[in-house]
Amino acid sequence: MSEKEKKFMDAAMRVFWRYGIERSSMADIAKETGVSRQTLYKSFSSKDDLVRAIMRDMVEERNRAIDAGISEVQGLAEKLDIVFRFVVREPVELLSRSQHAVDIVRGVGDVGREELAAEALSTQEIFRDLFAPRAPALKANGLEFDDFALLVQKSCRSIKETATGNELDGLLACLKSLVLLAAEN
Repeated sequence: MSEKEKKFMDAAMRVFWRYGIERSSMADIAKETGVSRQTLYKSFSSKDDLVRAIMRDMVEERNRAIDAGISEVQGLAEKLDIVFRFVVREPVELLSRSQHAVDIVRGVGDVGREELAAEALSTQEIFRDLFAPRAPALKANGLEFDDFALLVQKSCRSIKETATGNELDGLLACLKSLVLLAAEN
């Protein structure tokens, strides 16, 4: 990604933050960036392309942060704390700062839903990698690690989308305890 494209994406995020994705236009984003619409369209052919690029960049950045964090700790509990931070806590924090952040976190339109589906697969893969070494323990408890990774990914998504501030810590603590019980016995 070029510096110019990153500049457009940052401007688009500010505009989406203020007005939401649906109410924002390429003209708004061009104005925010200080360029003509034609210049913006040379980098992104549509608002959907811009949304797609932003969402992919967010997931890639999140995944890099998770990889860096879990490489520095040993235990499953600590690794779960890091994954939960980036998969659940930070998106919830983002939601609390703007009524329009939900457009990005939950997806708006076909492109948003497609990118959220890709993000879900990416998150499931993170959990698969985390649980693969514990496949025998999961199997001993009657669980397949692929299914377990999917369950934890969907649980994180549900917590992220529905938990209130007061519930978040308790739900993540319960999920962590359940994972540890299933994966370490």
